[in-house]
Amino acid sequence: MSYGLIDISEVGPAEYPLIAVLRDTIFGEFNHRYAATFAEQIDGRQDVLALIAHSEGNPVGYKVGYRDRPGIYYSWTGGVLKDYRGQGLARRMQDWQHAWLRARGYKSVTFNSFNKFRPMLRFGLSTGFIPTGIHTRPENEISIHFTKDLTQPDPTDPPKLPRAEVHVESVGPNYHGLIAQLATKTIEPRAEEDIDLAMSNPSPLALLAFVNGKPAGFKIGFARDARRRLFESHLGGVLPEFRNQGVATALTRHQIDAVKSLGFPAVRVHTRHDNVPMLRTCLTAGFNISGMLHDESRGMTVIALTRSLQ
Repeated sequence: MSYGLIDISEVGPAEYPLIAVLRDTIFGEFNHRYAATFAEQIDGRQDVLALIAHSEGNPVGYKVGYRDRPGIYYSWTGGVLKDYRGQGLARRMQDWQHAWLRARGYKSVTFNSFNKFRPMLRFGLSTGFIPTGIHTRPENEISIHFTKDLTQPDPTDPPKLPRAEVHVESVGPNYHGLIAQLATKTIEPRAEEDIDLAMSNPSPLALLAFVNGKPAGFKIGFARDARRRLFESHLGGVLPEFRNQGVATALTRHQIDAVKSLGFPAVRVHTRHDNVPMLRTCLTAGFNISGMLHDESRGMTVIALTRSLQ
C-alpha cells in the first residue's frame, strides 16, 4: 500500500500523549513492556527532539531522542504503524534527527534494541550504526547497544545486483587447499594446514559456493564437542566480485539445513562487531545476537550470534 501525502514535523510536550499512544500501539505488537510511562521517562531530559509523521493528517509514526552526555545523543524511541512501514518513513525521520544533531555539534548517536525487533536491528546496521555493547535485562532479554559516529558521512547503499544462481556443495579434504585460498582472499591469510586442523574437530562441515562454475565463497564449521550440543560456524567468506548477489545467504541457508539434519539443536557464528554485511546476513537468516567480547590478542570486538534449530 502506498501513501502519498506524508508530512514530518517537530512537536513539543503538548503532543507527548499522542506519541505515547503511538508507542504503545506500535510496540504492543511485540508484547514489549516498559519500566515507566512515556511522561515519566521523558521528564527532565535535555535537548529533546520529538518528531511525528502524518499521512493525510493522521499520525502514523514518531521518533524521540534526548541528550545522553556531552557530544552523545540517545535516540530513545521511535516507530511506524504497521500499515505504513516499508516506505522510508523511519529513514526520513532519522535523517531529520541526524541533521539536527550534527548542526548542534553532537559527535555520536546511540540507541538500544532487542533481537525481537529484527527490522530495527537491520535498519540501524544499514544506516551507519554498529553494535557496541550488550546488557542482559532482569527478564533475561538481551538489550543491544548501537552507536553511530556522526563525524563520518552516512554509508551509501551497496549496489543492487541481480541475484546469482548459486550452487553450494559439501566438500571433503581435497578442497581444503582451495578453501585456504578463498579464506586468504576474503578474510586473512590461511594455509591448507589451518583448514585441516579446523576440520579435524568433531562433525566437520565444509561448504563451497559456485557461481557459473567458479568458486565464489566458502563456509566451514564443526561441533563444539562430541555430544553435538552446538555447531560452531567457524569461518566463511565471499570473494569481492561475487558479493551482494546472494552467495553469503545461500551458504548460510545451506549450512543451517545441513546442521539441522545432523541433529544439532543450535548453530553459532562469531564475527567482528563492525562486519555489517555478515551481521545483516545472520539477522536475516534468523540468528540472534547472543554475546559480545573484546579479543585483545586480535585487537577487535567480536559478536556472537546464535540460531536455534529446534
